[in-house]
Amino acid sequence: KVGPLSFQLVRHAHGTGELPDLAPLNTAFARLTEVLAEARARSGSSGPFFLGEQFSLADVALAPFFARLHITLQEKQVWDIQAYPQVAAWSEALRNRESVKASWPGDEVIQEVQRRQAHR
Repeated sequence: KVGPLSFQLVRHAHGTGELPDLAPLNTAFARLTEVLAEARARSGSSGPFFLGEQFSLADVALAPFFARLHITLQEKQVWDIQAYPQVAAWSEALRNRESVKASWPGDEVIQEVQRRQAHR
């Protein structure tokens, strides 16, 4: 449900589409907040990553999606991730991790790709 919504947000951010209903995004982030809390409770850690202090495969799998979504949401300021403090802190920890930064092509590259996708 969030995948198609993220593309609609990209189109809106670049002026080629209407702002979509953000209810599915809010639902997904509310659920993600629950999942983060459950995963951290099981791991016994309150660290910044999905499983607490340990950077895991869950973080690796979700980092690219969240980084792109962050750029899209930041560009148009249509949604406030701070409404979900656990998700915001997790997203921030991902963006600040050296291995994630080293593999990131740069915000400008992602914005350019999104611009091209929006005009297809």
